[in-house]
Amino acid sequence: MDVRILGSVELALAGRPVPLTAAKQRALLAACAIDADRVVSTARLVDAVWGEEPPPTAEALVQTYVSALRRAIGRPGAILTQAPGYRLALTPGRCDAHRFETLLAEGRAAAAGGDDETAADRLRRALAQWRGPALDGLHSPYLRAYATQLDELRLTATEDRIAAELRLGRRHELIGELFQLVGTHPLREQLREHLIRALWRAGRRADALAVFREVRQALRTELGIEPGPALQRLHREVLAADEAPAEVLPPGTGSLAGRDTEFRRLRRALTGPAGEPVVVAISGMAGTGKTALAVAVARSVAADFPDGLHFVTGPGREIHAGPRALLVLDNVTTEDRVRAALPSRFRGAVLVTGRRMLTGLDCRARVDLDVLPPAAAVAVLAEVAGRARVRAEPAAAAEIAFHCGGLPLALRAAGGWLAARRRWPLSACAARLRDEHGRLDQLAAGGLDVRGALAASFAGLGEAEYHAMTRLALAGRTDFTPELLARLVGLPVPAAERLADRLLDARLLDAAGGASPGGVGYRLHGLVRLVALEQDQVMVPPRSCQVHVPLA
Repeated sequence: MDVRILGSVELALAGRPVPLTAAKQRALLAACAIDADRVVSTARLVDAVWGEEPPPTAEALVQTYVSALRRAIGRPGAILTQAPGYRLALTPGRCDAHRFETLLAEGRAAAAGGDDETAADRLRRALAQWRGPALDGLHSPYLRAYATQLDELRLTATEDRIAAELRLGRRHELIGELFQLVGTHPLREQLREHLIRALWRAGRRADALAVFREVRQALRTELGIEPGPALQRLHREVLAADEAPAEVLPPGTGSLAGRDTEFRRLRRALTGPAGEPVVVAISGMAGTGKTALAVAVARSVAADFPDGLHFVTGPGREIHAGPRALLVLDNVTTEDRVRAALPSRFRGAVLVTGRRMLTGLDCRARVDLDVLPPAAAVAVLAEVAGRARVRAEPAAAAEIAFHCGGLPLALRAAGGWLAARRRWPLSACAARLRDEHGRLDQLAAGGLDVRGALAASFAGLGEAEYHAMTRLALAGRTDFTPELLARLVGLPVPAAERLADRLLDARLLDAAGGASPGGVGYRLHGLVRLVALEQDQVMVPPRSCQVHVPLA
């Protein structure tokens, strides 16, 4: 059974419509569906059907309409008599209004989390539930009040969906729809703001300014008020700009599973008090998803930066940006690169990514990404390979995540390999990853190259660092105390610790708690270990030939 109220009220059984010719019967069904699977009092049903002037026999007539509905549905228990009224045995998912509200909430949550692709998709699906004005043809004050609330939600959902699509750069596709919407809702300032922004970003500055003049005149004439602060601020920005704001972020580059805390922290920092330039930084070893997180955060705060978003990667170059832009500097290696990038009179924000932590920068927020814990790692794999496949083979999925060491890039590569082989079980990928001699070859799919990303961290190492990485890799383990590390590399502990500091800075080792007296230790990621062996053109030796160092 499915009840539809987002349009004229309809009842369907097994996908086939059930005729409901009487308006009062439709009103009673709608009132029950609004509170699906909850008791609705007879008094409320009377109010929904007749409004303020019910007939003296209204309660008896409600019983008659309920009986008629039961016959139309033809299923025992569909409408239950429960004091003080009746309960329609309908799960919320079987009413289009409840489906709409669920999808709307999912879309808004995705937008708040910076996932505009998912937000736009959920909001489009929410709006697809509609067939016309809510509760069309029903006129009791109770139902009209609820219909007005639903119609307003429909309009705000449309505004939210357009905002998400604008952040995705779909301005040209939206302009025609927005002109139609502002024609229908001429005093709706949020729609006018979206249209002005779309026209401006499409290079149609004069048209954008004309839209502002139109809405200002309409508001003065109809309501005797001026446009709100947000619309006036956007108007000033369009007037002051020489050209359309830049918006050149790359598309989303990976999953944000397990990164919710970091996302919220960075977003708060970028949307905090303005004035002086704001710098926030993301660091972490290669493949941890720094760029994916930066792009998601930048998209989520795009509306706060009227001079646009600029994405710059690679060696330093001059950046031409307005004073209130957001600069995303990807793969930065030195603090000087950030300082040199700031344009004159800059009052915007800079979001920096790089392997090093760049501790010389004065940052409002700093996030250092670690590898993912097992549950989040499996979630990343599921997003690429398919959730149903992961649910069907949880043990194989966990093994793949383990062999990937929780590294997002490796998980996406493994997932991509599986996505290209839809009929193969996950256990086939897990079996291949068990062989560490071929593991890096297996983790290359769809342009994702774990070997190449990790090997880039070895660039610029000196002979001592190369030698140390080889010795650590040959040891056949991943955790080291300073004393063990010193014995492996053949140096006194203080010298070995200084060498380890350089490897930490290059993100080839991670700092970890240890069993040493000072609680200090080092960790070598399993995939970095395999790359280290290849860098020295050393094959993994048999167990009997591996380097053995006394541990006590």
